[in-house]
Amino acid sequence: QGTVNSWNLKHEAIKYCEYDCIILYDILNTFNQLIFKLAHINIHKYPTLPSLAMAIFRVLYLKSLNIPIIVGNIFNDIHKSYTGGSTEMFIPKADRNEKIYAYDVNSLYPHVMTYPMPVAFNRLTHENKKEYFIRYFEGDISTIDNSPYGFFEVEVTCPKDIKHPMLQLHFDTGKGIRTITPTGTWRYWYYSDELENARKYGYTYKIFRGYLFQKEVIFNDYVNTLYNIKSNTNKSDPMYLIVKLLLNSLYGRFGMNLSIFYQKQLIIPNEELIYYFNRGTITNLIELEDDKYFINFQDDHDVDNDILNNYNITNSISIPIASAITANARIFMTQFKNTDQFKLFYQDTDSIYINKDLNQINPEWISSELGKFKLEYIFKDAVFLAPKVYAGLTLENNEIMKIKGYKYKVPFKEFKKLLYEKHNLELLTTYNKLNGL
Repeated sequence: QGTVNSWNLKHEAIKYCEYDCIILYDILNTFNQLIFKLAHINIHKYPTLPSLAMAIFRVLYLKSLNIPIIVGNIFNDIHKSYTGGSTEMFIPKADRNEKIYAYDVNSLYPHVMTYPMPVAFNRLTHENKKEYFIRYFEGDISTIDNSPYGFFEVEVTCPKDIKHPMLQLHFDTGKGIRTITPTGTWRYWYYSDELENARKYGYTYKIFRGYLFQKEVIFNDYVNTLYNIKSNTNKSDPMYLIVKLLLNSLYGRFGMNLSIFYQKQLIIPNEELIYYFNRGTITNLIELEDDKYFINFQDDHDVDNDILNNYNITNSISIPIASAITANARIFMTQFKNTDQFKLFYQDTDSIYINKDLNQINPEWISSELGKFKLEYIFKDAVFLAPKVYAGLTLENNEIMKIKGYKYKVPFKEFKKLLYEKHNLELLTTYNKLNGL
């Protein structure tokens, strides 16, 4: 009789964990070698991709010392203009036999990073040293300056006949903050270039106060170098994905929210809960045993500057830069928002879904170059229900579906039924699937 080998769960689990660690080590080691070859930087000091992208930029490409690093009221004011990408549904479905062309912009955020950015003014002190500053003003500065540049608090009026509104803001609905593109008249903070772009489409505005900056190109070398590497690298090569991530990770580092650096975690007795509710913002609360609570707490009365310094925050965040980049991306996309050359069904941050072939309208828009469009799909049928909720059937009968936060497939015919009243669709989440619900 042959020998029977016994299977041991403990032995197999240990072997699996060992192999898992070895593979992860090999991946990180290879990644470190690729980054060192690219930028002579050791990844061990940078735990996230945005921090690594920032390090590469500072080591190899940072030439200007007047990138504005701000905190306090200036940060809070300009941060209001930082509203992210524009994602909207305009037409829920196509007409019979109407094709829908889906286009993406090649690296939209890296492209607009090559535009001039807001930087601080500088002057010589009595000691013949450079000092950097931002100019604050109150009143309508356009009466004395024909082209003021910066971030302004304005009263805006949207034209009544506009096809697709474009200036967006964060709005408190009472049930959370939503990003909307309103009509009518309102008061808010905006990037000056975005206001000037909106004026071309009939918007009017009056400036009340703001902050003035200079313009300077600061990311051009970083973006062009990495994009050239990406363009000349096969998609199966790990370096392709690495440079793609580095291209798209840098701008987010400039826009990190300061609040994450002065949140504290505390365990408190029940009777102290009301004190912390009154003093600041509780972002998370877990009830423990013995009448105690674990809380994530942000003290609105006492910002801990030592914490900010320990995180080297002054070298990492520039909200004017982050806001300008996202605003420039929205400006880029507005040229496709209000036009009679095609019907716009849906727009994402860097994509459009239209009923015409862009190549026939303007061949210069289609290219593999940075900031040009590429054709992703041609749909023979499609449904757009809401931002980040759409589905389409391609000419090759492939089903493409997008539901934010949901990763499983929904048959297109089921998705299409949601256009009609009294139809609904119950979706299983990962939790439901794991628990057999």
